[in-house]
Amino acid sequence: MGTSYPPQQPQQPQQMPPQQPIGYSPQQPPAFPQTPQSADNVGQRYLSWLKRRPVLGGCVSLIAACVILSVCGVALQAIGGGGKSSTDTGTQQTSQRHATNTSRPPTVTPKPAGPIFQQSGSGSTKTKNFDASGDWTVAWTCNPASSFGGQYNLIVSVNNSDGSLADPAGINVICKTGTTSGSTVEHNLSGTFYLDIISEGDWTFTVTPA
Repeated sequence: MGTSYPPQQPQQPQQMPPQQPIGYSPQQPPAFPQTPQSADNVGQRYLSWLKRRPVLGGCVSLIAACVILSVCGVALQAIGGGGKSSTDTGTQQTSQRHATNTSRPPTVTPKPAGPIFQQSGSGSTKTKNFDASGDWTVAWTCNPASSFGGQYNLIVSVNNSDGSLADPAGINVICKTGTTSGSTVEHNLSGTFYLDIISEGDWTFTVTPA
């Protein structure tokens, strides 16, 4: 008997991969959009990253603290600047009020009301010397009953201490009932004076600032 061989399977022809033309780039599979990460996941990843890098994390924290302090300082400076402006405004207003007050004319101090000189007597005589300056008043009184006939002359001139006339017509009246007092004002007379009196009866003279 002859040797038997198993039947052979028909061979499939080998397929060659398709040749791509020169300069052709294979297409990449489409990229699917990544799912956005939540803020919590980002924060956790950032904290984990800082833990793995303690030195760098400390520097970042220090920088953040400096930025916060700078912002606070600017805010406080702005607030303080506003207060300073208010203070400056108040100071300027006070200065303006002070300037207004100082621009007013000075208050004139009233002169003493007391007499500069006073003397009483009778008949013709010269009074004692007295000092006066500026404007001053010579007031007089008389008594008609002190002379025979119930009236008499009362003539007075103001003389300088050296005897020269300062006001020759100071007073010239007739003392009688209804005319027993009066006054005259001497203007811009300064120095030492006395009164030269011509009279037949009683009198009193008083010199005061005008």
